[in-house]
Amino acid sequence: MKARAGRRDKIIEYLRDRDGVITSDDGRGLTAAIAAEVGYDDLPTLNGMLARLERDGVIEREIRGKRTYRISLAGDGRAAARRTVGSRQRAAQPAAEPAPSVAELKRTLALLEARVADLETQAGASSRKRRRWRVS
Repeated sequence: MKARAGRRDKIIEYLRDRDGVITSDDGRGLTAAIAAEVGYDDLPTLNGMLARLERDGVIEREIRGKRTYRISLAGDGRAAARRTVGSRQRAAQPAAEPAPSVAELKRTLALLEARVADLETQAGASSRKRRRWRVS
């Protein structure tokens, strides 16, 4: 492994060196093996990094309870090879729909105002009807 590579890159490289997949029949030892190779002294910190890699779509994990049975590169590691996402950067968000135009907003506002006026008229009419039938 490269001496100057970041821990994220070292984890990806560790998985690549093992054909992109590591498994454990009993769910023990996977994170400890990564920690020893990559240089993590704290397993919860490593698990946090693995969770971020999974969230970013770089790896996939099979976890049952507190045990990890499988860790693999997602998409044969191609996504990991193309990405240069820093540890603080997040995965790219899907493109948002374009904002509505001013004309569309004005049309929507006019429709809402008309609907509110209708509801107020109906509410006023129904309350007048109730009053008509009340006997004092």
